[in-house]
Amino acid sequence: MNRVTCETAKKNNTYDITIGNNLLKNADKYISRFIKGKKVAIITDSNVAPLYADILKDALSAYQVFTFIFPAGEASKNFSTINSIYSFLCENDFTREDTLIALGGGVTGDMCGFAAATYLRGVPFIQIPTTLLSDVDSSVGGKTGYDLPCGKNLIGAFYQPKAVLIDTDLLTTLKPETVSDGMAEVIKTALLSDKDMFDLISEKQLDLTEMITRCVHFKSTIVQADELDSGIRGILNLGHTFGHAIEKLGNYKTYSHGQGVAIGTVIACKIGEKLGLTKKGIADLAKNTFEAYGLPTLPPYSAQEIFGALKNDKKANSSGIKLVLLNDIGSAFLHQTDFDTLEKLLTEVI
Repeated sequence: MNRVTCETAKKNNTYDITIGNNLLKNADKYISRFIKGKKVAIITDSNVAPLYADILKDALSAYQVFTFIFPAGEASKNFSTINSIYSFLCENDFTREDTLIALGGGVTGDMCGFAAATYLRGVPFIQIPTTLLSDVDSSVGGKTGYDLPCGKNLIGAFYQPKAVLIDTDLLTTLKPETVSDGMAEVIKTALLSDKDMFDLISEKQLDLTEMITRCVHFKSTIVQADELDSGIRGILNLGHTFGHAIEKLGNYKTYSHGQGVAIGTVIACKIGEKLGLTKKGIADLAKNTFEAYGLPTLPPYSAQEIFGALKNDKKANSSGIKLVLLNDIGSAFLHQTDFDTLEKLLTEVI
């Protein structure tokens, strides 16, 4: 079992991220000290609930446990679901002392976290991710929210969990394509962090627990330096500007988040090379590694379609958009690009 500590930049919220196997059925051992009230609400989806909700409920038998289940999928990541969570909490008389637990992937964690941040102006919540993608990315860092029709994650709040519990046993029930989806964020993290990690992942030589631990440690370090995403934390969005556009063009059904990130990261690397800012060959290294884990790397839409879809990206501003680019593996930076130049670059690399 490994443990990573995340201390936010404000130095007012420190929480442990516990990583290992056989943790869920012993969840009380790891999270009970963070539960102050008598009630716990498990927020989960229709895929995860039949597998793990009762196991968690049994582990928390010392509390009154309530379970809210919503339809699985990105299509549920909207205000209608959030409002249903609010109503559920009201109907069961939840107070500021009671705790929410996100049991699921990124969609669950983002919505549960946003509900926790806003219900009664803030109640405690705990993250128990159930996918590789949420293990290494969305469960850590305190970004919460939901989607609007015009773009992904456009409504949200920074709200840190009290604890994160990552049970690697929960990954055994995932479909191969869902594991590949998570590997997109792992590979992205390796590109950002260091050549050693990237090489080990490319060669499939990294143990699962160690791989998750390295990703979580890297993200925690960035979050500690920039909790509110006003500077260096922006590099964690490598590939996301183009990836979110691809997800949006597919109505969040055709392409998963990981697939979008894989394609988007290769596009970003190609643009960096085109500008002479990224070391030659990085795009091919990224492409080959994503493909080795069953991820797509060719954009399914035209440059014009992708350009049109990314204008509502959170990183856009009046003069253009900040792209995340690489100098080399382990060296990322933010590059302001005006929209006319970006449109031209997309046309050249796609």
